Amino acid sequence: MDLTRHLTRLETTQLVRRLDELDMVYLFKHALVQDTAYASLLKNERKRLHRAIGETLEREYPNAVQENAALLTKHFLEAGDDAKILEYATCAGDAEARVFAKAEAIEHYRAALDAALRLDAERETIIALVTKLGRLYELRDEYADALDTYARLSALARERDDAPLELASLMLQATLRATPTAVFEPRIGRDICDRALALARELNDGEAEAKILWNLLLVNGFTGQPRAAVEYGEQSLALARTLNLKTQIAYTLNDIGNYGYFASGQPLKSRAALTEARTLWRELEILPMLADNLNNSAIFEYIWGDYTQAQIFSDEALEISERIDSAWGQGLARTFRGVRQAEVGNYGAALAELQAAYEIAQQTGTGIALIASTNLAIVYSTIGARELGYSIIQIANHEIEIPFYRVPAKATLAYLTFLRGDVERAESILRDAHPLLQEGLEFSYLPSILAEGEIGLARGRAAYVVEYAEGLAANLIQFGIGNFVADADLYRGRALTQLSRYDEARGAFERAHAYATHIGSQRVLWQIYAHWSKLERARKNVARADELETHARVLIDSIAATLPAGYRAGFLQRADSV
Repeated sequence: MDLTRHLTRLETTQLVRRLDELDMVYLFKHALVQDTAYASLLKNERKRLHRAIGETLEREYPNAVQENAALLTKHFLEAGDDAKILEYATCAGDAEARVFAKAEAIEHYRAALDAALRLDAERETIIALVTKLGRLYELRDEYADALDTYARLSALARERDDAPLELASLMLQATLRATPTAVFEPRIGRDICDRALALARELNDGEAEAKILWNLLLVNGFTGQPRAAVEYGEQSLALARTLNLKTQIAYTLNDIGNYGYFASGQPLKSRAALTEARTLWRELEILPMLADNLNNSAIFEYIWGDYTQAQIFSDEALEISERIDSAWGQGLARTFRGVRQAEVGNYGAALAELQAAYEIAQQTGTGIALIASTNLAIVYSTIGARELGYSIIQIANHEIEIPFYRVPAKATLAYLTFLRGDVERAESILRDAHPLLQEGLEFSYLPSILAEGEIGLARGRAAYVVEYAEGLAANLIQFGIGNFVADADLYRGRALTQLSRYDEARGAFERAHAYATHIGSQRVLWQIYAHWSKLERARKNVARADELETHARVLIDSIAATLPAGYRAGFLQRADSV
């Protein structure tokens, strides 16, 4: 067949055009011409040509399989060759997943899974594809699609009467149900974990058992039971270490550090677990989990009072999260970069970061939306933009089952409601917040201190505020937490002043000043100076009162200078009212 003559004729009639003079490569002049030519082929002829093209690519470019995998998938899909679809779609999906081209990877993994099911492929192949596909849905915050994918595995397990297949499906579902995703359901998560654990032990599957115990760590951690979380986590870790399951070791360390050791007041164990996990994530090159670890480490360093280290961790977490297009990671990193900026008195940068975090968080429909909203609302209240903060924190009116998120969100709503003058309703919201976990540490800190302190003082319950603040400060110090001690002591000093216990009040302000100065929290330091000066003026120590007022004014003016012009007057008015 004289192909050159036919191509020349097509070129002369301007149906195709040659790309260059050196290669016999042609393009259709118009897509409609291509579509018409393609549609004119009989179905079997189209399939034959696609197979021929695919086989030619295989033969001519044997060392470029990965580069051509997507193209090969396309041709073998049209040819209807399931074995080739499975091979090349998996290869294409793997390559795309490595560079976080999530949409493309999902498309290819879905094609590979469909082909595997038609081929009645081996169990391990199907489990691997379901896991890869579901994980990508999770990374895109498409949790319902992930659950649907895992349900396909469960249906196949029932069809095949395949217990290991059912176990794989249960484990994948358990992680989604046990963590604060849009499909978080702790009761369902516990039930799935219990069924999976029994099945894993029946099958003598130690790897599965370690993973399920990790899921039980998560569900207990997120429902406010850190001691049970530690128990399950240590069982998971011991089994994973025995079996040398490096990835599972990293997952368990990561989360026992977050939701077990830290939540139960064991900071040294928490930091050690997170550090070891971070090393493993780097070795394994699992970037989503490395970003998660860095974000949580940043939060804890902030809470412990090391703002510099918190900033280092948050900066790296943000860089990685942007690289892999993780909305959750970006939202969390920006939130705590913003919180840290507020602590050091740079409210302009704090607002920029927190507003960006809030916008990102709206995309996720997960716990990060609550975290971002809570922290942005607190900053708005601090700079006098009370109504903006109040509108944002309305998210707390939704049911929140996770104490980590419920307590600070509800306490912030109570505080903003108080600032608007509705003290009775603020009290009701604060009672509903349940500010103490069932056990372990209080996971509200600043929002609860603000709400409990302001409402208590306004209601004439100064003695209660003293007791609350003393207990909280002792708890924080016992667990090695440097941040928020100054806030607790600030309210203790204010309450003691109301009770005319002036020497004790001065002692409270002095310790608050020491803690705030040590960690560099200008956010609370100017308030300490302002309230302390009132005490000294009431005690006729005019020179000391003037000195403290001067310190307060310097910090207030410094903070105001960082704010956008539209917020400065509100902040200054709020500061003058203290």
